[in-house]
This record gives sequence, C-alpha cells and structure tokens, in this order.
Amino acid sequence: MNVTEFDRVHAKSIILKSIMAWIGYVRYLLKHRLATDELVSCSLASCPDFTYDSIFGGRKRCCAMNGMLGGLFIVMVVIAAGIAVRFYYSRREPLQPGQQAPDFRLPDQHGHIHTLTDFKGKWLALYFYPKDDTPGCTRQACAFRDDLGKLKALSAEVIGVSVDTIQSHAGFASKFDLPFPLLADATCETAVRYQSLINLGVVKFARRNTFLIDPTGKIVKVYVAASARHNSSEVISDLEQLHANHSN
Repeated sequence: MNVTEFDRVHAKSIILKSIMAWIGYVRYLLKHRLATDELVSCSLASCPDFTYDSIFGGRKRCCAMNGMLGGLFIVMVVIAAGIAVRFYYSRREPLQPGQQAPDFRLPDQHGHIHTLTDFKGKWLALYFYPKDDTPGCTRQACAFRDDLGKLKALSAEVIGVSVDTIQSHAGFASKFDLPFPLLADATCETAVRYQSLINLGVVKFARRNTFLIDPTGKIVKVYVAASARHNSSEVISDLEQLHANHSN
C-alpha cells in the first residue's frame, strides 16, 4: 500500500468511526433516555426540564442540560466527519517524474525573491515541509544543512518551502543556522501547484514532499511523505547515481 492509499484508508476509517459514534449516541438516547420516565441527573440545580412526545407513546421528561451536551457531541462528530471528508476528497497525486516543475516566485527568510529559473543549469532539491521549528521539520532541515557541502559538490542547491511567514522562517533559520533559502508560501499557491498542500479549511500546511529537479527544470524524482531523517541522504544517493549514469 502506497502513502496516498494509506491516507485514504485512514480518512475512510475516521469517517466510519465518526458515523458509528453518532449511531451509538442515538442508540444510547433511544435506550436510556427516550424509553424511560426517569430524569437523567444534571450537575446544575437550575437546569430546567422539558417534555416531549416519546416515540414509545406518552409524554417524557428530559434534562435540558443533557440535551445541550448531547447536541454539542453531535456537532463535534459532524465537524470531525466533515474534516475527514474534506481531507479525503482533497487528496491528489503528487507531480510525477518527467513533468516540468511548476515555476514559483517566493520570498525567503531575508525577504529575497527566488524563482525556479534562478536555478537553471543546476540541480535543485525543493522540499516542502509542514511547520517551522517542529521536531520532524527541524531534523529534516538540519540534515540538509549538514549535507549541504556534499550536495553542492554534486551541483545541487537546496530550498525549503512551507506556508509559514517570512518572520517565522527567519527565526527558524537563525535558531538552527540554516544556510539555504526557506521560502514563505503564504498564499499556499506554490504548494497547490506542486500538489503538496493539506487543506483542512481553517488549517493549511504543506505535505512533506521533496522534488529533485534537473538543470533543465524537469522533475526527475519525487519523495512522497519524505523521511525527515533520511531525505537528505536519499537525495545525495540519487544524485550520485544520476551523475554516474550521465557519465556513462
């Protein structure tokens, strides 16, 4: 099972669990509240009662506070299911090797603008990551930092991209002495072009995808859900192989 299939199965599991939770709650209401004359206890003495027509006949009583809590639970389940559905249907396959890499025009941590054409004639490791100064993203960035000499020896440059702000990038780069550009994709447009955006509505962040781009601007390798620990060494290994194949 590849990463995309795993994410879809996981999203389906979330949707199914949300539906089952809602069904379970409705069954609980039918069994323990609507079918009994007993008033469910409430922690607030001032909580008013109300009556309703039971599906089993007759008039029943219920605590208003329990009704509100039940409604809140259902709202939370619906929201969780909605997020899962949005995540599932927003899944798109990443760009494939052989495709022309989409251009970009983004500022780095110093406010300098970078475009894809700036790297024409060089190899480029363009890596998208979710969030500045988080454990996995820090590990990945520091690995690229430590391997930068090896990458440059292979005529390759490194660029990180996330949807964080320039200020966030500046703090992150300064804290860990990151010598390569971190591009601020504040509008998420570049992440969308590279099909590397997770959009949950109010929350958006980049997927951990890395694209190895050749000197002509074509994608030669895609690392989907890249390993934070091993991504840099994987890029170096593939570059060495590509150079060896070109020499032959």
